[in-house]
Amino acid sequence: MTYKQWIITESCWRHTYHGDIAEDDLISLTEAEYNTLMESYKIGGKEFVVVGDQLTVRDQNIYAEEWYNQQETNASALQGLTATDWKVIRELEKLYLAGTDLHTERQTWRDSVVAQTIPDTSEE
Repeated sequence: MTYKQWIITESCWRHTYHGDIAEDDLISLTEAEYNTLMESYKIGGKEFVVVGDQLTVRDQNIYAEEWYNQQETNASALQGLTATDWKVIRELEKLYLAGTDLHTERQTWRDSVVAQTIPDTSEE
């Protein structure tokens, strides 16, 4: 019986915020398997890895500081790209859709949006 599921492609437990995940990307663990892994992991200096579609624990690799710095740079850059994707779409829309029915429809939708705040319902 499945107790926990691990995403093969990521070092994290499956959570709903990961969205839909293909069953082929999951490793299912029984409670006994999970407990055995966690006992090894709790010793410290360990990391989870997937070897041959099996989740296991090994001594944690220590990398050069430059590697960790690049990891931080990568995360920041990807976050920046994701945060500005909407700007690219908007600029392409201006360039390629100006004067089209689709542009008019999207502008109508934009114009209908009104910023709101939560009303204060407390009694005075």
